[in-house]
Amino acid sequence: MIAFVRGPIWAVNEDSLVIEMGGCGLQVFAPLRAMSPRPLAGQEILLHTHLQVREDACQLYGFSEPQQLLLFRHLLAVSGIGAKTALAIVDNISAEAIMRALAEGNYEPFCQVPGVGKKTAQRLVVDLKDKFALPGVAGGNGGEGSALAAALKPGANSAFSDLVIALEQLGYRGAEGRALALQAYNNLGEAAQTTQLLQEALKLAAQG
Repeated sequence: MIAFVRGPIWAVNEDSLVIEMGGCGLQVFAPLRAMSPRPLAGQEILLHTHLQVREDACQLYGFSEPQQLLLFRHLLAVSGIGAKTALAIVDNISAEAIMRALAEGNYEPFCQVPGVGKKTAQRLVVDLKDKFALPGVAGGNGGEGSALAAALKPGANSAFSDLVIALEQLGYRGAEGRALALQAYNNLGEAAQTTQLLQEALKLAAQG
């Protein structure tokens, strides 16, 4: 697992960056339109990454914010959504707008993304709506989904997102890792740092 990459940008392509690392150029596909300011060659950058391994290729996807990475991984879990489409969604719609559309059951914003048809957009909303239910929004239940959505909101404590990523790296993936992260987050509160949250999550995992 490659958690992040950091280094000077060698080149900026249409949908990817080439980052210099140890004398090699590492191609990282990234949502360039969603990055502000737009990356420029010569700048140093840090990207939170997801490595996709296929039979014919290994591709690295990078995001300037942990929240974008977490959304990208949720989108990948939807049947019919590949990495290219998930990246396009994150690139064309802000994280807050994605969560709002999911919470409201509104598939129309996703139809505006190149490569996303009506049926795919509807399936995406059905599969992910509960994960991002927001308090005060129709369908919001104030449970796990609302806690996850609150932690992913722009300006929220990114320690939660970092915790989910750290747990995934330790083998706690999917629902198991998310449940541990949410319980640790609820136990310690928004002021807790990633290290404290990780210790709490591992303690909870040990307790079974």
